[in-house]
Amino acid sequence: MEDLKKSAANLTDQATNYVNTFIEHTRVRTTMKATNAVSESLVVIFVTCFFIFCLLFAGIGAGLWIGHTMNNMEEGFFIVAGAYLLIGLILLLCKKQITMPLKNFLVRKIYE
Repeated sequence: MEDLKKSAANLTDQATNYVNTFIEHTRVRTTMKATNAVSESLVVIFVTCFFIFCLLFAGIGAGLWIGHTMNNMEEGFFIVAGAYLLIGLILLLCKKQITMPLKNFLVRKIYE
């Protein structure tokens, strides 16, 4: 009878240790996923800001260059703005082809 009590107590201790280990493992996995998500988000934000500034300065440079070439600064900047508008419309029309691979990539990263 006492062996049964010891076995039951031992089983209870092992079950408690298993549950505690599972909780700790889940906490560590959640922390790792959150850390990866935040770090990758920060990288994407920094890279996006860098490209926005590059695009801004390239647009200003192109506007100045076209303006000097045409001897009219306003026309140069309007041509660059029109090019940006055309690129924006093309991206808007191709939104599904852009968003689906992006969604698939994000889902894969979440379940990694």
